[in-house]
Amino acid sequence: MNFLYKYLFYKFERSRIKYFKSECDISEKYFDMDGFSIYYLEKPGVASYPTIVLIHGFLDACYGFRKLVQHLNYPGRILIPDMPGFGRSKLPKFPYLYQLDIFADMLFDWIQKMQLKSMIICGHSMGGLVSQKIILKDQNSDKSVIEKAILLATGGIPHPQRDEMRDILFPKSLIDISKLLGYLYHSDFPEPSMLVKKTLLNKWNGWENRYLGENTVRREKEIFFGEKAREIKIPTLIAIGEQDELTTVDMMKQYKKWIKSSKLEIISDTRHALHNERAEAVARMIQNFLKY
Repeated sequence: MNFLYKYLFYKFERSRIKYFKSECDISEKYFDMDGFSIYYLEKPGVASYPTIVLIHGFLDACYGFRKLVQHLNYPGRILIPDMPGFGRSKLPKFPYLYQLDIFADMLFDWIQKMQLKSMIICGHSMGGLVSQKIILKDQNSDKSVIEKAILLATGGIPHPQRDEMRDILFPKSLIDISKLLGYLYHSDFPEPSMLVKKTLLNKWNGWENRYLGENTVRREKEIFFGEKAREIKIPTLIAIGEQDELTTVDMMKQYKKWIKSSKLEIISDTRHALHNERAEAVARMIQNFLKY
């Protein structure tokens, strides 16, 4: 039965990538990292503009940005990697590797090897926290290339109901799947079929997510470094859905205080997956922020 669910999820992913490629002139690529590969999608653009790098969140993949990119009228190049260890950026089955700061190290190394002259980093949820870690590494490097940051419903602050949130993010039943989707999307999100929910339950309970969850709980204070965001010096757009209960408006207001050169945008009638629910509005915010 596991084989069937894996096959169905594979077909689901391929359909999303096929749509992405047809709508946005996207190509699939791999970058050899001496022992593993980073899989990424690339939208070509004018070389004189900074490259936008989009970092996806937990339980997501590179194709999760398909709606946002479709509405993002940006003339420069766009790169969208699968997080190391997820999607097609495979890692060995070693629990130690599945830690957010290690993901940040790997992606920062990838960015350097891509030899980007200037870039804008945009991360959603867990990808926002990984983006913050990448920004600090870049600021402390010999040649900083990240000019601006966009944090969409970013992680980084431990949730006050952490145990409840952990149960939501690691579903154990079909009811839990429906509950999680309700936290990600607003009330008008259609209820998926029983087969889809069983497929998601099988995928989201894979060993990759288990390793990441265990390591994150064990090193919570190091991973969710919160106030360390004060060290971010570049102009930063922070965006949040008004009804987001996973990363709340109050959390984003705290980020606004920590990052001095930041701007906070709150989108009404929107939950955690704001880049999908309100793709056009988020794209417009990004374009206004970048001024391109």
